[in-house]
Amino acid sequence: MTKDKHNDQVMNTPKVEALSILANQSQLPSTSSVENIFYFLFGASLIGVLILFFKKKP
Repeated sequence: MTKDKHNDQVMNTPKVEALSILANQSQLPSTSSVENIFYFLFGASLIGVLILFFKKKP
């Protein structure tokens, strides 16, 4: 599975499901360090977007 296809899949799933998918994949011993960094950055950006979203609310 390519990274682009995976990104499309994650974007199309609900946030909770996407987070559980990320959590499950980060626990797999077969993931490379590059993939772990990719998932970490993806999760961090999700959290950052959520924080910005809630900060904009009055």
